[in-house]
Amino acid sequence: MMVELGVTELVMRMLRHQGREFILQHCAEQPDNTGMTAVVDAIQQQLNEPLDIDRLCQLGCMSRSRLYSEFNRQLGCSPGDAASVAHEGSRPPAGDL
Repeated sequence: MMVELGVTELVMRMLRHQGREFILQHCAEQPDNTGMTAVVDAIQQQLNEPLDIDRLCQLGCMSRSRLYSEFNRQLGCSPGDAASVAHEGSRPPAGDL
């Protein structure tokens, strides 16, 4: 039973990571396709500037709570975490996948 739970958790983390990579690639290729891709593209384009959540909400046409909810659902992190990871050029810790 414990092995099954461990394998399930590993598979879920791998799928989430793979989904994150797909979303980031899609955002780079078509930044104006959806509100979320516009937000991710804006974060990646302005890594050296402070994160302006209100501006990101306007770009994505969503409320602040919806922005955080969508980031968590689609990328498994917050906008600030995504900006930090992109700025560092590294992956988030395994626990955040």
